[in-house]
Amino acid sequence: MITPTTGEIGFADGLSLGPHAQIDGLQVETLKRRAIPVKGWSQVEMGVHPSDQGDFEIEISSGPENRVEAVFLSHSHSFYEAGTPEDGERRVFHDGVIARDLRGQHEFSWGNVFTKLDPKSNRDWIAIIYNRFPSISLSTSEGLDLKGEHESHPEDRESPPL
Repeated sequence: MITPTTGEIGFADGLSLGPHAQIDGLQVETLKRRAIPVKGWSQVEMGVHPSDQGDFEIEISSGPENRVEAVFLSHSHSFYEAGTPEDGERRVFHDGVIARDLRGQHEFSWGNVFTKLDPKSNRDWIAIIYNRFPSISLSTSEGLDLKGEHESHPEDRESPPL
């Protein structure tokens, strides 16, 4: 379902969601949009779609460029009881999806994956948040040189003789 190398999410009905994909190009019959409190951003309800791990309710967040910036998945099955504290049964299932598909890893070059409880609905979600610039590493050894080309730094200077 979730591809660890790319962050793409595939469903049994052919729907595929990838980092920063154009929403207009998605093969979905009905999209229900609602504004969120960030100018130009919206939440898009995509309904329930089947996967190799069961049916999932899908919502995505999109910015002004109308691209997939985040995906929210919530396993949909009748055996979940609405009154379960913190939607614990569904949370366990979601943790299993992360363990199976991503080997328990939560941070990737393309984004981050975690579970999040919506306290209003008492419903747990798998949140996949895509990095804005996925090709730029955030690690210090591979990241951008933000020091400046002409600026002198202590590690660049030779040590004085003893």
